[in-house]
Formats: sequence, C-alpha cells, structure tokens
Amino acid sequence: MTAQQKSLLEDLRQKMAGNSSVISYEYVLEADGIRTGGSGVLTTQDQAYRMSGNGLDIMCNGTAVWVMDTAGKEVVMESVAEGADAYMMNPALLFTDLESLFNVGTPVSDGALKTYSLTPKASCGISSGKVSVDNSGKVPVFSSGSFCLSDGSSLTVKIKSMTFSEKKPLTFYTLDISGLDSSWMITDLR
Repeated sequence: MTAQQKSLLEDLRQKMAGNSSVISYEYVLEADGIRTGGSGVLTTQDQAYRMSGNGLDIMCNGTAVWVMDTAGKEVVMESVAEGADAYMMNPALLFTDLESLFNVGTPVSDGALKTYSLTPKASCGISSGKVSVDNSGKVPVFSSGSFCLSDGSSLTVKIKSMTFSEKKPLTFYTLDISGLDSSWMITDLR
C-alpha cells in the first residue's frame, strides 16, 4: 500500500483518536438463513462507546459494559472482553483499530469513495471484510463496512452520517444504576 493510500485511513484514525465520533448507521445481519436488521447511533472515543438502537442502549467505559433494555426494564453488566473477543463485543474497534486487526489491501477507487479489503491478522471471529471511506469532505469518513464472520454469517453496515466532536467525560459511557428503581432486573456478571 502506498503512503498516500495509507494516509487516508491514518487521517481518519487520527481524527477519531483525538475526538468523539458520532456514527448513525443501519445494519443487516444474515445468520442461518435468517436476515435481521436495524439502525442506531454509535458514539465512540478511545476504548469507550455508547450505542443506542433497536430498543437497547449499550454503554462501555473501557472496563465494563452495560446492556440496558428500557422496555423490559433489564440491565446486564459485564467486564470488557479481551483479545479476539473484544472485536466482536466492541463494534467501534472494527473501524478504529483496523490496521491492528487486519491486513488492509490496496483501495479500489470509485470517485471519492475508497474501498479497502480486509484480511484478519489473527483469529477474531471475522474471516474477511471490506470498508469504504468517503473522502469528499474536509475529513475522510467511513461510509460502509461488510464482514464475513467465521461462523458463516455476514454483517453489513451502512454509515448514514459520521461527525466528530470534543471528547466526552467517561461518565457519558457509564450507566449509573443507582437511579434505577426496584422494578428493574439488574444482572452483574463482572
């Protein structure tokens, strides 16, 4: 990969490293012949993220993960996964840590859109993938991603918008369960 081709991903990585990124997305997951989809908003910075969509709110401050089902009044707390499992549990890492996890191929250009093929460097639950970066604005942004998972299922993500803002305090990525009343079922698996 030439320095110019690599610099597009590096510019995006640096922009994400110095800011909070807000990504509005739609996804389709195909597994065992069943197709499911949804949409949501992912806010990410460093190892922390907050994802809201399809009735769930997921918060991760880098050490713990809270999955909250508001309609069902249920919260599950877990420790952050380590190693290869971390990439399946933290969707932000698939985009922010691309070059650590994947060998990144030479991009295929279609105007301002550059699509990179991805081959995992080690077992991570993903057998192959592609990400597309839109370079038409001031800062490159992700526009889509598709991943073939090791179990034969596939995940396709379309990025509807991606913006950057100042980093948020870690409390934004942490669920304070003290504000939940006794009608909530809270499971702590940490």
